[in-house]
Amino acid sequence: MRRFDASKKVLIPFSHITHISKKVTEQISPKYLPSFLKTLILQKNILIPKNTKIFYSFIKEANIYEIYLFETTNKNPILEFQLFENHPDFQKLRDKYFLFITTKFFVVFFNNQPLFAFENKNYTQEDIVKFIEFTHKIVIYKTIMINEKELELLKLNTQKYKKLPFQKVNNSYEFYYYLFYLLIVILFSFYIYSENLSQSNTPKIIKTEIKESYKSKEITLKIVSFIKNLTTHHIKVEKLKYDKKLHSTIIATNQNLYNFLAHYKKSHKIIKLEKLNENLFMAEIEIEL
Repeated sequence: MRRFDASKKVLIPFSHITHISKKVTEQISPKYLPSFLKTLILQKNILIPKNTKIFYSFIKEANIYEIYLFETTNKNPILEFQLFENHPDFQKLRDKYFLFITTKFFVVFFNNQPLFAFENKNYTQEDIVKFIEFTHKIVIYKTIMINEKELELLKLNTQKYKKLPFQKVNNSYEFYYYLFYLLIVILFSFYIYSENLSQSNTPKIIKTEIKESYKSKEITLKIVSFIKNLTTHHIKVEKLKYDKKLHSTIIATNQNLYNFLAHYKKSHKIIKLEKLNENLFMAEIEIEL
């Protein structure tokens, strides 16, 4: 029986690659780049399957990240747009930008490496060159047209191409946690607004700030529980901030405040307590979830 060789290089067609462009103010530090990439992917509502890999490049002339996602179990994938890396002109010239145009995509090379690629939607050569100069601040040194026959010939021997530096993305459920987190924030904001609206014709603007990462399932569930407790005990919220600990200004009757804080016996701290009338209190509290 023939075994599957995971080390053998496999070609990833351009049509199987998801492309994201992101303009930034400056190049991201390598320390924060993985987090930046994951956050960007989630913001674009792109699902991240378990075997997703990322190839990216930074175009310093325009402060743009070009990011390419694809799914594969192969250890040595070759992207279709890197098939021109052995072009003879690269041996003669360095530090020049080369443009390769196929019927499906166009790709810019620099120093014998693919820099970025875009889908070709029947653009003319002139339009592509102008687009690159305008968006990426790059002047193309030479344009090379590749027909379908030439492209198919380049695909015959994928083993001769170099493996590009890829980044792995492992968390297949992160996108759902992100949506869940957003839902919690929306529901909580709606709760605060409706509570204040029911008590006043001119509700105050409530300051709500939640900084904790959506990646923490435990924290997210605790925030859900906190919202449930507020509703159960008819607590009005004036201000809420969460960053490691939950800081909140709430208004409640004496009994309701007591019953609410009973849920957080060992983790709550009353920073300030102000009596508004005979049975109504404003309390500034800190809770460690």
